[in-house]
Amino acid sequence: LVKYSQRRTGPRALIEAVESAGFAAEIAEENIRRVNHSLSSTLRWKRKLRSSLALCLPVFVLLPLLMRAVHPIDLRMRHTFIFGIPIMAWLQFLFATPIQFWVGFHFYIGAWHALRNFRANMDVLVVLGTTAAYSFSLLEIVRSKLMGGTDLHLFFDSSALLVTFICLGKYL
Repeated sequence: LVKYSQRRTGPRALIEAVESAGFAAEIAEENIRRVNHSLSSTLRWKRKLRSSLALCLPVFVLLPLLMRAVHPIDLRMRHTFIFGIPIMAWLQFLFATPIQFWVGFHFYIGAWHALRNFRANMDVLVVLGTTAAYSFSLLEIVRSKLMGGTDLHLFFDSSALLVTFICLGKYL
């Protein structure tokens, strides 16, 4: 609860200041509005978590397990290239990109609001970590294409799984 001098400012100015800092604010009128907002937020995180899991599990969990269990699949995946880039790199890139930028979009918005006000919050940390892993992997693919070599060290899985676990935490 915030107390203020009505002669100096009004509730609308306070709400705008709080929202410009990257947080949600409203005038407390009814508990019903708060409960509805909480439910819609929970449903939004549930939807993002489901989408993220649908993209993460096949490529970053099930496929590596299958490749370890079935040797011919492992050999086929390691020796299949598209435009000179291993198919596993393409799969990781294609499945991690929507997680990074669609599921993780909320974190980018929160980080922008925080940095715009010269603050750092958890969104900034999430964006820095996941974007670093994603960008390094993308640059590693470009480097391998320009300089040759097929021994790639990719971290698309780290980026995607971090966003997924944080979505799980927000949902819970």
